[in-house]
Amino acid sequence: MTELEPLSAAAKAKADRRPLLGLILTADRRLRALMDEVLQQYSLPTPEYTALVILRRQGPLSSAELARLVFVTPQAMGQIITSIERRNLIIRHPDPNHGRKLLAELTPVGVELVDKCVDSLQAVERHFLGALNEREQEYFLNLLSACTDHLEQNPNLGSEDRVVQEASLP
Repeated sequence: MTELEPLSAAAKAKADRRPLLGLILTADRRLRALMDEVLQQYSLPTPEYTALVILRRQGPLSSAELARLVFVTPQAMGQIITSIERRNLIIRHPDPNHGRKLLAELTPVGVELVDKCVDSLQAVERHFLGALNEREQEYFLNLLSACTDHLEQNPNLGSEDRVVQEASLP
């Protein structure tokens, strides 16, 4: 029996590093739990908060557009719209450019609530970035923004990625 060679420092570091997707999923689950905890004081589930923030940033949108941006089904968005409309956080009105489409828009009450939530959620962001100094935080946020922008501009795997994927199949 041959004795295994010890791993080099670089190989050990690579073997010890957790997979990127695992890190992202873990961070997502932990951040979502912290967000839910903060948003609970406003009786606002995270998907409803997400829809409201998008409306705050982008202005009036249809239910279908919101569903795509929040990553929920049209049926789930219908429930979200109903809930936030009942709370007077949004109003809906016909799209002047499309007769049958209704646009959701924040009410002043909705704007005020979103702003309060955003302020409260700063604590979650600070907690997440707490292991980094100010310079590292800025660098991390720039890198994460670049990766996110790339995914938004290129939502599908490129042909070179598919070739690698197919080649690795048994």
